[in-house]
Amino acid sequence: MNNQELKQEFKERINHLLREFKKRPRDNNDNVEVDTDDLVFLVNIQALREFAIDRNFEGEKPQWIVSSPYKMPDTDVTVVEDRYLIPTNEPKNHQIMFEMLKKYGLVREDSQIEDYGFLFSNVDGN
Repeated sequence: MNNQELKQEFKERINHLLREFKKRPRDNNDNVEVDTDDLVFLVNIQALREFAIDRNFEGEKPQWIVSSPYKMPDTDVTVVEDRYLIPTNEPKNHQIMFEMLKKYGLVREDSQIEDYGFLFSNVDGN
């Protein structure tokens, strides 16, 4: 796939995920039931939607929330809960961010981060 086809497919996948999210069951107050993982997902999709669809992949690269297990300070105990951080789209965060895109189904499982360089700072593929 060329760069334009990947961008178009990315836009279509974002729109699909947003439509699916809106179809979720609502509670008695007519609010969408949202847990922390859903909230992180929604924030990420909205940030990516703004960059890809509203700005047509132009301007500053998107930033989104990533989660990862963490170790307690001064111990080797890994905490089961996730901590959330907002990366500044720096190279040290790119692989984590790219894996999250795969988890969401926004990029193909067999793709490489370079294929989606248009989403990341300092990654070939622009």
